[in-house]
Amino acid sequence: RSDDHFLVNTDGPLTVKQIGVNSLSYRVPAWRPVEKAITFAREIDASNSRIYFAPVTPDGVGEAIPITDAVSDSAFQWTRDGSKLAIADSSNAVLYLGGPTLVFRELKILDSSDFSEIAMLRDNIIAYFWSPDGTKIAYVSIPDGRGNLRWTLFDIESGVRTPLVDFVPSSDQMTMFQFFDQYAYSHCLWSPDSQFLVFAGTLSEQAVTASYSAHPGHTGIHVFVMDTGRTLSVEPIATGTLGFWSPI
Repeated sequence: RSDDHFLVNTDGPLTVKQIGVNSLSYRVPAWRPVEKAITFAREIDASNSRIYFAPVTPDGVGEAIPITDAVSDSAFQWTRDGSKLAIADSSNAVLYLGGPTLVFRELKILDSSDFSEIAMLRDNIIAYFWSPDGTKIAYVSIPDGRGNLRWTLFDIESGVRTPLVDFVPSSDQMTMFQFFDQYAYSHCLWSPDSQFLVFAGTLSEQAVTASYSAHPGHTGIHVFVMDTGRTLSVEPIATGTLGFWSPI
């Protein structure tokens, strides 16, 4: 694993260039969707880093603007319109189903105009996903010691958190969660209308908030579609280990 960052220019002859950013204090850089700019982190000391926002040109990274400080292994995600930035912070490794899993204790939402904090929550977060309309975040957490994960919906404007469903993910789904910030921009768990979520695993028989209709024969690992609207329902749609929505 290297701390170098590279810019690959596909406009014309393919070129690969180092951009003068060196850091191992976070997971992956995040492009802001509406302009050629990235979010990245640099080490302050052995356990802390500073997050920056900077324009990118074919010549490299421009002047970097400091956004906020964080602990190592922070993870960032922009909304599709680039109006908000979510930063998962305060991470540590915990055991889940016998293996180490990175958990974030804090999630901050920043306004892109001045990078002021507009919302914040604390939980044991494994992965989080912006809705396409940028109004809410669905996140996966470890709620207890029984091996379940939990989907929760976080409304940015109101600050209300709504537990959705407890489940055990498929191994493929868990891998996706562990690298969620790398998958999020290309593999969408949200439907384009920001109402439905798709995921794979086995539903818990206890602590399920979203209504679930029993379906004879539907045992084991399935792909589920969950309605996060007023009905809060979850239904199996197929046998499988992973599912994604078409982006449009």
